[in-house]
Parts: sequence; structure tokens; C-alpha cells
Amino acid sequence: MPIIHNQINLFWSRPTLANFKKSFFSKRIYTEEDADLFLKIGAYLIEEARRYSEEHRPWHESEKYEIWKNPIMENIDYSIGAEYLMKGVFLKNGYAVNTSPNSGLSHPIKLKNNRGKLSQTEVHLINYTVQHIAKIVDFTEFDAKQKQDKETERAKDKGDRLRGITSMGIPHPTPRQLLEYIQFKRNHSLHRPFIITEFTGITRQLFDFLEYIAQKGAGSTLKELAKLIED
Repeated sequence: MPIIHNQINLFWSRPTLANFKKSFFSKRIYTEEDADLFLKIGAYLIEEARRYSEEHRPWHESEKYEIWKNPIMENIDYSIGAEYLMKGVFLKNGYAVNTSPNSGLSHPIKLKNNRGKLSQTEVHLINYTVQHIAKIVDFTEFDAKQKQDKETERAKDKGDRLRGITSMGIPHPTPRQLLEYIQFKRNHSLHRPFIITEFTGITRQLFDFLEYIAQKGAGSTLKELAKLIED
């Protein structure tokens, strides 16, 4: 206890951003051994986001903040969960999430033989993860399914028309487009109580996309990973 007490006192002795970042609490090279923590917390948050997405309440002015809470919480849990999940996939497959001042390394950076070249205090933001995850997870099957689902829906809706509706179908974004939307959610949407309206089908695709990443990148489903206590 005295050691912990002294460590916390030292940590708070000069509470500035720079000192927080350089603190011994912050100094850590994440490795394969940390992958499960990232994966499990990420999956848990994603499943929480799914629960919020399934709660639909009719609009009532007197309850507007309670109603708005659900999509805002869904955004928070989904985007942070996605970041944790993808970083867990990096680590599980032997790639670093810590940054490196060494400009000569290829990206994503392999942990093997490179741990000494990594920053102990800086971890990549989600834009790096989004940029490089396709080098770890092969999205070919997901992309093919998106295209097939789009054609199936188009064939089913052929000939149907509703006044004022230009297209009966909904978009089926590519993996790259979904990754960029996740980055938007994480880096922009979370900084304000601002919600982009989504088709229910788009919401389903977003969760299916993370399910694909979990299975292809970590070998487990989101529900399996989100189980925090073993039987």
C-alpha cells in the first residue's frame, strides 16, 4: 500500500498533459499478451452498442433527452469498441499498436524484433488502425457479400415504386467506406451530441462488419469475446 500511495502522489505531483503522458503509469509496450484485453473490452462495448441500437422509442418532446441518449451511447460504445477490437486484432496477429519514431519501419509494424524501436508512451490513433487493418484482415469475402446482398435486394425490389423515393434499396458500402465511417464516428461524432441518421440495414451492416473483423482477425465471434467471465 505505501508503494501505491507514493506512486499516485508522484503521478499527481505535477498534473500536466505532458507529465501524464510521460508517467510510469503510461509507459508500456503492448504485446500479444495484451490482445485479449483489447479484444474482450472492444467486443463488450460493441455488444452494448448493439443493445442500444435495438431500443426504439416513439418520439415525445418531454422525453427527448432520454430518447437521444440511446443513439449517443450507441455511437460512443460502437466507435470506441471498434477501436479496441481492431487494436486487439493487431496485437493478436503480432503487430504493434505503439507508435515508433523510427521512419525506416514498414507499416503495420511487426512486434517481433521491433519492440525496442517503439514508443513507450504513444499509441496509434484510430486513423492508423483504419489505414492498415486491411493488411491484416482479408476483406475479400465481406466485400463480395456486400455486392451480392445489394444485387439480391435490387432484384427483390425490381418494379416497386414509392412516390418521392428515388431508390427502393439501400447502399452497401465497401470495407474501406465502412472503415472511414467508423473513423468519422470515433474522431468527429463523439465530440458533439450529433447523430447521423442511419438506415436499419446500414446499422446491421456496421455490426456485421465488426463481426467479420472479430472472426477473421481473432478467430472468435463478438459474443464469445464479449463474455468477460469464464464459466
